Amino acid sequence: MTRPFNYFHLSRYLTSPSVKKRFVWAGSALAAILMVQGAAWASDVPLIGRPWTVPPVPGGEPVMPLVASSLPADRAWSLAALSDLALRNNPATRLAWSAALANQAGVAAASALLQPNVTLPVPLTFDHGEATTVGASNVTRSVSPSLSLTWVLFDFGARTSGVEAARWQAVASQLGYNRALQTVVNTVEQAYYGLLGARQLQAALQLSVQATKASLEVAQARRSAGLATVGDTALAESAWADATLQFVRAQAAARSAEGSLANAVGLPVNTALKVTDDVMSQPSATSYQTLPRIDELLVTARTSRADLVALNAQVLQGQAQLAAAQAQGRPVLTLSAKADRQWHSDVDSRNTQQLAFTLSIPVFDGGLVRAQTQAALARVQQFTAQRDQQQQSVALEVWQSFHLADSAETVIDSAQALLRSATEAESAARERYGAGVGSLLELLLAQSGAAQARVSVVQARYDAQLAMARLGYAVGARTVAP
Repeated sequence: MTRPFNYFHLSRYLTSPSVKKRFVWAGSALAAILMVQGAAWASDVPLIGRPWTVPPVPGGEPVMPLVASSLPADRAWSLAALSDLALRNNPATRLAWSAALANQAGVAAASALLQPNVTLPVPLTFDHGEATTVGASNVTRSVSPSLSLTWVLFDFGARTSGVEAARWQAVASQLGYNRALQTVVNTVEQAYYGLLGARQLQAALQLSVQATKASLEVAQARRSAGLATVGDTALAESAWADATLQFVRAQAAARSAEGSLANAVGLPVNTALKVTDDVMSQPSATSYQTLPRIDELLVTARTSRADLVALNAQVLQGQAQLAAAQAQGRPVLTLSAKADRQWHSDVDSRNTQQLAFTLSIPVFDGGLVRAQTQAALARVQQFTAQRDQQQQSVALEVWQSFHLADSAETVIDSAQALLRSATEAESAARERYGAGVGSLLELLLAQSGAAQARVSVVQARYDAQLAMARLGYAVGARTVAP
């Protein structure tokens, strides 16, 4: 006798104590397995740091990143404040952070392959056919829910190597994020010192314009008195025009430097930023005695340069990918389990349980595994060559930056000594020309020498600060301490 299909029977069966115990036992066992495996795998996953965020205000509301419209108009920005602002606004920080998060999620995706795959299909079918007896229904209804589990027990480390490769890739992206932060700060430093240097150069050239203008007025007065020729006034006008031209170019360079600084911070290029200039007005503290030895800096750079360490992580990633490719051609042992129950409107319900171990042995794949292994080996060699090349580039960068920073104080002292002598020569030439015992050409040459000396002092101070910033960036440290 057939038992007609009834959804009430299905719900009563699913809520029966025996079935509840089975589901509870199976769910508890599966949850325990996943928790144990998940804890083991999660403990090995490298964690990346949190992105830089603005500290909250005392009221608890987070401070939003500043934009051009909300900048204080009368604030003079220091280098530290500009660097802080750049880390909030420069898109490069968000770009590197997003890449790090994506690769971190790749670790979780690779680790998921180590866990069992559980599915719960519930097929419900309705078959319509011709009735064979009078009064019989021509619709056959059936439902057969099943719980299936598939778990790869052993695959010669193919999945484990894939997880390891994903971990090293996440580490490399984290180090890339750290280097991106250093790059943003270094870009702000260069733009900051470039703006200060351009403004001080503009001020130095303005003095030259004033000096040549005064010489032109003196030459015109002497010509009116019959003590100078037309050639003298023409020469003075030429010197004044040349000084004015250099001053106009310095103004344009200063405006360009303002846009470069705003762009480095992550603001529109037309944003007006007032910056403090106390750094450039002080003598450089750079000296050979305050710098570490070059050998120490070269050793420090090997471990402090985030991009160099990231290349080491990529080499390890390539080795893990090679191991995963080699394991693809080896046997795989899989555990599968299935439990289902069928309800049919024409026949009695029935239960089915199945447990199987499957050993899959690759026989022929057309050379796929071999090609993948060769490609993975080539990538390892590529990553290794990139790391070695970067090591040489880092060593050269540290070497050049060190010697520029080491000689900066000597260059400043020489430029200041040149400025003192050129200023005295200009003053003496002006007095001689005013007394009528010196020539206008002598005065103009002295003024040109003084103007060039002032430019040299500004350039030397700018180069000194920039050299220290470049040295810190080349070593991979925020500052270079003795």
